[in-house]
Amino acid sequence: MEQRRFKVVQLLGIQSGTSQHGEWKSQEVILEEMQNVQYPDRYLIRFGGGKLEQLAEIKEGDIVTASWTANVRSFDAKDGRKVYTQSLNGWKIEKV
Repeated sequence: MEQRRFKVVQLLGIQSGTSQHGEWKSQEVILEEMQNVQYPDRYLIRFGGGKLEQLAEIKEGDIVTASWTANVRSFDAKDGRKVYTQSLNGWKIEKV
């Protein structure tokens, strides 16, 4: 199976904080799909923990392959509605 290629549109700043499990760091990257040139899809992928090191060699404009998982969470809004959010968590990114 051929891996899809993406262009790195933007690397966002490193975020950090402390949770009940200890300190954490993450960084988000915006990737643009290269197969559909007229209407390219863009993805906001978050890399955290040890996977953050993979972004050290990546620059805006680079062509990469990437893998991630999608997580959906739900919560109850103040008005009683059930609300869903989705996050894309990166686990691998490599320059082509």
